[in-house]
Amino acid sequence: LQELLKKFSKNDVIEEMEKEYQSVAAKKIPLSLIDDNSFVRRVEIAPEAIERMAKGIEEKGLWSPLLVRPSGSHYELVLGRKRYYGAKAASLVEVPCVIAEVSDEETLLMLLADTRDQREGNVVEMALVYQELSEHFSYSQATLANLAHQSRSQVTNTMRILHLPDHIVKEISTGQLSYGHAKAIASL
Repeated sequence: LQELLKKFSKNDVIEEMEKEYQSVAAKKIPLSLIDDNSFVRRVEIAPEAIERMAKGIEEKGLWSPLLVRPSGSHYELVLGRKRYYGAKAASLVEVPCVIAEVSDEETLLMLLADTRDQREGNVVEMALVYQELSEHFSYSQATLANLAHQSRSQVTNTMRILHLPDHIVKEISTGQLSYGHAKAIASL
């Protein structure tokens, strides 16, 4: 656990992961064999974001591979959900992927680091990752706060979003409602 905490509490996790997986050759995998990430499947991506990604992929191709892990006869997406859905919208048949043998805990920590480091990170995705790490791996809110570079109260407020009705969570995940609005609604 200490090793994972050190690895995923750094500011430049995405850069570290890119370096780590650059040495691994990407393999073309049919999109039909890749399943969405089971931990954040509930998070919807705004249709406009998928359309922009699809248009970029159609114009320039998919230059950055997805990170996947084996899951039975398929693969589960670890990182690259917008690219995954953009590739589907662009009607690609196969995509470049880096295959990693990672545990559920490491997958969640990668998701946490990726969401934390994105400029437009999805607060619902962050809340789901917090919840999974807390419930299934006994991470305290203080540890999650340290990993996410947030205060413990921010972690608490983020997790409270998941107690809102599904239609409100959907509006938050697609950007129709802001985190500030979500926080105010959750307190009601």
